[in-house]
Amino acid sequence: MVNAPPNVRWRSLRLICLATSICGLAAPHAAWGDGTSFGVAKEPFKRLAMAWVSDIHLQPYYSTLAHPKERCGTQKEEPVESTDSTGRKYLEMEAGPEFGRAGCGSSPRLFNETLNFLNDLVTQSHAETAAHRIAPSSTASAAQTAFNHYPLPPITTVLLTGDYVHSRKNVDSNYIKDALKEFTDGLFKRFPQQSRTLRQGHSQAIAAEEIQLLMVVGNHDFPPEALVPPQRTRWANILYDIWKPALPRGEITRSTFLRGMYYSTNLREAPQVRVLCMNTNLYAVKLRRAAIALLKSDRDETNGEEAAAPLGIAGEDAAEEADPAGQFEWLAGELRSARARGEQVIICGHIMPALTVRLNEFAYFRDTWESKYSARYRDIISAHSDIVVAQLYGHQHEGTIVTLLPAGTQAWKAAATAGPRCNPRQANLPTALLTTPSVSPQNGNNPAMRVLLFEALQDNHENSHRHEEQGSLGSYTLTDYTQYRLPLYGFVGNSGFGRKTPEFEFESSFQDTFTPFLRCAKPRQPPLEDAAEEWGRHATRGPPRCIDGSTALQIAEAVGRSPFAYDAYRNHRYAGGKDVASAAVSCSSLAMTERDFIECIYQIQ
Repeated sequence: MVNAPPNVRWRSLRLICLATSICGLAAPHAAWGDGTSFGVAKEPFKRLAMAWVSDIHLQPYYSTLAHPKERCGTQKEEPVESTDSTGRKYLEMEAGPEFGRAGCGSSPRLFNETLNFLNDLVTQSHAETAAHRIAPSSTASAAQTAFNHYPLPPITTVLLTGDYVHSRKNVDSNYIKDALKEFTDGLFKRFPQQSRTLRQGHSQAIAAEEIQLLMVVGNHDFPPEALVPPQRTRWANILYDIWKPALPRGEITRSTFLRGMYYSTNLREAPQVRVLCMNTNLYAVKLRRAAIALLKSDRDETNGEEAAAPLGIAGEDAAEEADPAGQFEWLAGELRSARARGEQVIICGHIMPALTVRLNEFAYFRDTWESKYSARYRDIISAHSDIVVAQLYGHQHEGTIVTLLPAGTQAWKAAATAGPRCNPRQANLPTALLTTPSVSPQNGNNPAMRVLLFEALQDNHENSHRHEEQGSLGSYTLTDYTQYRLPLYGFVGNSGFGRKTPEFEFESSFQDTFTPFLRCAKPRQPPLEDAAEEWGRHATRGPPRCIDGSTALQIAEAVGRSPFAYDAYRNHRYAGGKDVASAAVSCSSLAMTERDFIECIYQIQ
């Protein structure tokens, strides 16, 4: 076996994994490396469900008549002239123009469809306590069908990781403000907010108006000049007033938000989990360059009156350049505080501190953050990997999982040795960064959203004793997520499996998609006298897998080794967009000329 070809070893490993997984259903209490054993924790821990929506890019004046170069809309309400471009007709036929198309943000119809489906999915998850309040809606049936595919625990939180508005260069700040208000009004209409303080032991029988909203600022949600003082403070005040009902009460929240549009809170349903909502736009390469250009232009217009201003970004002092808005100092302090209190932490942001890589017609790779900021973030998070549950980001418009390795770790060596286990609660271990596909179909992806599932695991590792002494009976881990998509691409009128219009549907879950490509856990072998008791006690379910740094390493290794893993990753990345069954691809196989192609599209209609 040692000298067998790689493909033979891989097939053998898959068979071993399958057998182990079957046995694991009966013997779920497994040792997942380093003598660490995990089992399902007892109360007060419970399964948590958090909906995750990102990058809606609402275009209030979206129009199917706008030229594609105008990105399907304008910044104000005005008539849009139509053209008879054959190419535009094709785009409209292929993508369902009333919802959206590639290169564009979300139309008002797509925006409302998204929030309605989300609201109905939340209602389904609270069916026992909310059944008497269920009202018929256009998306209720779709939500029920999606829920039946993958039943969820009650969704108590909705995370939104930025870019609520679709803005462009030279955007009018009033347009951004008005669009933000329209977005927020629509959100609060479905999930009313009373700006409540956190309450210990919050009732499980919560209605839709009790849903906790976690809102993160995206790079489209403020004008470019608001990245730095003094415009940053001015815009933070505007955004604070719009979001205030959903933000935690108190002067601390107000202070950090007005300083840099970031804040801290705790999950209402699990107060032992702290959530840090960061403004990671402060570190973005492209945004900082744009701010420099704008400030330099303003300085030139004032005839050099500010010529003496330092240029890290023009107008920044040394402290601001080293730590924009003091956010890194705040982040480190919050993590130290959480550790001292025995809390775990979820980190949310918009632009992630990782490389953007696209391998399509626009193949390229680039840093998203300036390297000095990426390094500082990596060091802070790695030092606290024992308490970081998840790092959740938007901006990419695609679903990715990236490994954040501690400094000095060799990536491929770490990937090759990653074990089939949840990481123990230790510092300086790899962690995972997740992004989610966007609602906006701008990059050719299907509009999508997720629901994250957190489960409590009992940690019996020696290093966890100090957490238990502080009152923690175990720890939460991200074990799975469900992904829902609106099949915009590949849906053409009556060819969409008999449906008249596309609607949101369950696509897959993380475990369904990637478990076949992950290394399997080796069952713990109990002493013979304990075997019968152990078997009977855990005969109902297997141990949940974690979505953590170890898992991220395994996926990276599998994608580089297996074309099947890569294909699954790519399809999941775009929520099926581009790669689903497509009328355009079908017609391309039936047509010899452009005229034949257009006729084929019309015939499908």
